[in-house]
Amino acid sequence: MMKADLERTCPDHPDRHDCSDMVIFHHKDDDNNDEWGIYIKDGGQSIYRIYFCPWCGIQLATQDDD
Repeated sequence: MMKADLERTCPDHPDRHDCSDMVIFHHKDDDNNDEWGIYIKDGGQSIYRIYFCPWCGIQLATQDDD
């Protein structure tokens, strides 16, 4: 489910945060660390940081996994 959400695109919203169908945020920072979150749809650009998959509960990869 998470991979499917991350691969989904929206023809009406080039920015994933603007689309109400997009749920998961994923970003690699400058040090190649993974950041995961769930978009907060409140009119801003906020996310709620997550460390586990919301569907299956598996721990998500981050820098601390090394």
